[in-house]
Amino acid sequence: LIFEPATVALACRRASDEELEQIRKKAERVERIAAEGGNWPLADQEFHWAIIKASHNEYMRRLYPIINSAVDEILQISPSRQRMQDIALGDNRTILAFLLKRDEEGARCAMSIHMKHLINTLQD
Repeated sequence: LIFEPATVALACRRASDEELEQIRKKAERVERIAAEGGNWPLADQEFHWAIIKASHNEYMRRLYPIINSAVDEILQISPSRQRMQDIALGDNRTILAFLLKRDEEGARCAMSIHMKHLINTLQD
C-alpha cells in the first residue's frame, strides 16, 4: 500500500510510449493466460514488473523481488486463488486504463484499491 501506488504514479509520469505499450501487452498476456487456465500469477508479476521498470525508480527495482517473493508464498497457500485471479484481472484493466491516460492520481488510487482488494480477500 505504500510502494506500489507511488510507483504506478511515477510510471504515469516517466514511462516512454514504448514502455506503456509493453505494459499493455503484459496486461493482455495476463488475461490470455488466465483464460487458458495457465500460470496467471507469473504473468501478473510480469505486468507489475513492467510498471516498476517504467517508473524508472531504482529503489523499487531492487525491492520488487522481495515483495514478489512474499506474494508468491501467499498465493501458494491461499484458498481464494480463483477470487484473486478475478480481482487481479479486473483491477489490472483499471490500472492500465489510468496508466495509458497518464493519470497519476487515478493510477495511484486504482493500485491502492487493487492492494486493498487482495488484502481483504486474504482476510476473508
